[in-house]
Amino acid sequence: MASPSDPKTFPFILLGNKIDIDGGNSRVVSEKKAKEWCASKGNILYFETSAKEDYNVDPAFLSIAKTALANERDQDIKRWQGVCVAWMLLGFLMHGLCWQESI
Repeated sequence: MASPSDPKTFPFILLGNKIDIDGGNSRVVSEKKAKEWCASKGNILYFETSAKEDYNVDPAFLSIAKTALANERDQDIKRWQGVCVAWMLLGFLMHGLCWQESI
């Protein structure tokens, strides 16, 4: 079981694998039920895949990479926004101190 440090930014996806077996007749979870579950968990991406037939495997893993990179970029932006706010507050404090000393 995955245990990411921040589940909100972890790129979870759900794979319905081995869809090539028995024409999908032996599936345990229906596509509809899988998609409903994904929607209930915050719109997790869902892919039906077959490694044997090389179906949808690359798009699934590419989506993980794209989501991870987008989340990392968003976290970097938030980090820098926090740094900018801290510098602005420091600037206001320093300006206030300088202004009070000149009175």
